[in-house]
Amino acid sequence: MNKLFLAIILLTGLPTLAQRKITISGTLKSRAKGETLIGASIQFVESAHSTALSNSYGFYSISAYPGRYTMVVSFAGYDNDSLHISLARDTLVSVTGAGSGIGRETALAFVREGAEVVISDIDEASVKDTAAQIAARGGTAHAYTLDVADPDAVERFAEQISAGHGVPDIVINNAGVGQAGLFLDTPREEFDRVLDINFGGVVNCCRSFGRRLVDRGTGGHIVNVSSMAAYSPQQSMNAYSTSKAAVFMFGDCLRAELDRAGVGLTTVCPGVIDTNIVHTTRFDVPADKQAKVEARRAQIEKVFAARRYGPDKVAKAIVSAVKKNKPIRPVAPEAYFVYGLAHLLPQAMRSSARASVM
Repeated sequence: MNKLFLAIILLTGLPTLAQRKITISGTLKSRAKGETLIGASIQFVESAHSTALSNSYGFYSISAYPGRYTMVVSFAGYDNDSLHISLARDTLVSVTGAGSGIGRETALAFVREGAEVVISDIDEASVKDTAAQIAARGGTAHAYTLDVADPDAVERFAEQISAGHGVPDIVINNAGVGQAGLFLDTPREEFDRVLDINFGGVVNCCRSFGRRLVDRGTGGHIVNVSSMAAYSPQQSMNAYSTSKAAVFMFGDCLRAELDRAGVGLTTVCPGVIDTNIVHTTRFDVPADKQAKVEARRAQIEKVFAARRYGPDKVAKAIVSAVKKNKPIRPVAPEAYFVYGLAHLLPQAMRSSARASVM
């Protein structure tokens, strides 16, 4: 009995599982040989749980979650060859730090692409506002409050999302905070806080969701939002630059590990982007300069606003980078320029680190 005939038996014999019928069209191919075997229109129904079914000719399984459907068909016993079909109705995207700025715009950008999004932020009101904006545009968003610096909370979050919506296909690790100040002026607890959120948050999310993506076995993509500061040292942004440099190197190492599982990883490095990060940045300065902080903050905010480069452009770059599986994606001309300069003239970058924010 040839493989084409077996495929027809399985696809036409797919039973009804429950309630609402869904029809999806796809192409059945041989994974080993890459040849197209049959065009298929598969009809089944929505189910909130995974179901496995078998017959005397082979094996197929259906994994279905509300709004998202995947079917895999495989055959065994024919020279170790297998036939596979994977069909997805919606892409599920997780975005941390989605209450404002880059996170909010990234969630909106993926919704415009037809994705369903799981959005999280430590600020409950802001993430609910993002969800309301998505709903007003006809999209689907599930809002959660999350402290990415807490590894146990992230693991519980990943388990809750995976059980309720399925494992996200794309994971955007964006949550972060700003901080300015010389190392010796920065309290130990503040330095640790910045690293715990900006770097630790990325590590926590990659551990919890990365394991689930690998175990699922159907690929996926992780995006870690770093910064131009990762490769442009500044003495007055020690904690922030260190955290973003750690994200950059962590991504380079993890990318190689995840590649064999078909999971891509992109490190995004935005430049000067007009978000609220300056407004929320903590300045750690000596007592004699404390009175000047708010005036300096206002000056920097004006520079960012005059740049006229909004978070929507970063979101667009993230969507493009995922589609193209880009390993590194600087965003904004200055980010590209400094990235090149850091590789060509590293001593110049070390010299520029002497510049001061205050």
